[in-house]
Amino acid sequence: MLVSAALALFPAFGIAQVQESSFRGNMVLSMGGDPFCQAVKVSRRIFLTAGHCARDILNAGADPKLELMSSSNGLRVKVALARPPRLHPSYAQNAERLEMDEFFRGALFEEVYKEILDLGLIEIDIDTPGIPTALFSASPLREGRKIALLRDFDCRSGQERIAPSTIESLSDNLANIPASICEGTSGGGIFDEEDGGLIAITGASAVNPDKTDWAIGVRLDNPSAWEWLEAIIP
Repeated sequence: MLVSAALALFPAFGIAQVQESSFRGNMVLSMGGDPFCQAVKVSRRIFLTAGHCARDILNAGADPKLELMSSSNGLRVKVALARPPRLHPSYAQNAERLEMDEFFRGALFEEVYKEILDLGLIEIDIDTPGIPTALFSASPLREGRKIALLRDFDCRSGQERIAPSTIESLSDNLANIPASICEGTSGGGIFDEEDGGLIAITGASAVNPDKTDWAIGVRLDNPSAWEWLEAIIP
């Protein structure tokens, strides 16, 4: 069973160790050979991703031809689902409303997205010992906290890149981070730079008032997120 982030006791990791451990649990998701999202291994056969990524898999039918890929070491694993992907209830109840509003870009973004948890869990049918399991951070989120956002590919070069940044602002469910993300980065992990733990999942992107890009992280220290994860992850 998971332990609440406020009570968890995890070893501290330096950033070099983080790159070699927790970050390696961050994988690119591919369906039918086409990368579309990312996911983070959080248990033996369970990967945490964005709810809208999990919903894409649900909508793909019984055989989505799913593959896990890492550009860091060339690992590619074809997998089948052990069960249909699970969506956080708050996302499942609002998914269609968001999609009808041009998915994150219309007026409903401010009204709906900040009130939900865009989270999904994917359970596969095989063990993946070659993929490390990410640790959850023991430290509470705060504005100004240094984080690292892993991109398993750079939007332009196609190369793996770790983008350091800080948390600019927080709401109950979301962390706003000055960082440019691109299509396919959704579902990837956002990690604390100090303890190396997973603190959020990349959900959407937005443009802040000075016209620069924000990555929007879905907070994992939210009580509703923890209750949902604890009920599913062994």
